[in-house]
Amino acid sequence: MQLNISHHGDVTVIDIESQPRSEDLDTLVKRITNFCRGGHRKYILNLRGLERLSSTDIAALVNINDTCKEHGAKLVLCQLQPKINYVLEITNLRSFFEVADSFSAAVSLLGGAAAAQVAVDRASPVAAREAERRAAQLADKFIAGAVKSRLHLRAFQLLESKRLEIISPKSLAQATGEDETKLLPVIEDLRSLGVLREVGARAYNYSPSAERAKEIRQFLDLWNSPRYHSTILAQILKREGAAG
Repeated sequence: MQLNISHHGDVTVIDIESQPRSEDLDTLVKRITNFCRGGHRKYILNLRGLERLSSTDIAALVNINDTCKEHGAKLVLCQLQPKINYVLEITNLRSFFEVADSFSAAVSLLGGAAAAQVAVDRASPVAAREAERRAAQLADKFIAGAVKSRLHLRAFQLLESKRLEIISPKSLAQATGEDETKLLPVIEDLRSLGVLREVGARAYNYSPSAERAKEIRQFLDLWNSPRYHSTILAQILKREGAAG
């Protein structure tokens, strides 16, 4: 499955560009659950690549919609192919979801300046190239200021996934499999960035500012994107080499 997830201000856009497997949708459910827990409240699920809808697919869509509602988030489906729309109609699920005929209509349903910018970026090739340039700049800036090594990256992933509520050298060592002595500089770097707040002796809480949390989520989404992953990895390895 070709699946692209991107954050544009307060709007999360999920593009399904080809027919997903059941495990792909399971993964998507988990990712949206994590996004909701992280404070994301507006979602556009573009189903343009979905050509058929099995009972498993329907269950996954219902699960995603329920998850959004449980967290006070809003989900809009858009660009449904006629056969998908028909299946939702005959199963009496069409009214269960908020559905838009087009991407721009989905943007309008969500509202907000950020959502309007999403529509512009997707509609114009020139704007799309500008969005690519901004993504590259974001990655460059974040690596230069916060990601000195792959170990720093791993720490951000653990923190953002909420797998570790309280951070200590010991807990981080257990989660990464690295020696505590290697992790002390990482923890100190994250503390100096304002990402970690000391709550006890060698104990820290993950408490980035809203702006910093947004930067971290955007960077990790770029890292998880096939389009940027290898480029970002090369940049981190280059920085590790320079430091060594």
